[in-house]
Parts: sequence; C-alpha cells; structure tokens
Amino acid sequence: MSVGQKIEKIRLEQNIPVFKMCDILAITSQAEYHKIINGRISLTIYQRIMFISSTCSSLD
Repeated sequence: MSVGQKIEKIRLEQNIPVFKMCDILAITSQAEYHKIINGRISLTIYQRIMFISSTCSSLD
C-alpha cells in the first residue's frame, strides 16, 4: 500500500473532509490532494509530520 493510499484510508476512518486534509498537508487544491493519493506527488517531510501529528496515525 502506498503512502497516498494509507493517507486516504486514515482520512476515511477518521471522517476527515478532503478540504481539511488540504489544510493539514498545506496544499491549495483538492486536485493536488488527489495527485498525492494516486502517487504522482510525494509528500515532503513537513507534510508527513503534519499528517502524523494531526491524525495521531503513523504512515509505516
């Protein structure tokens, strides 16, 4: 499972809206979020830290 798929799985489990995930990952559009989910864009270290601290979930 890719990092993007893990993020989407956690988002669905925790009922986080896509616009909130965009805020957490510091991105400006849902299109960019979908690129992350599909694996076309990789996360920066900052984005990984923000995701983990916001959701209290790991990305291993």
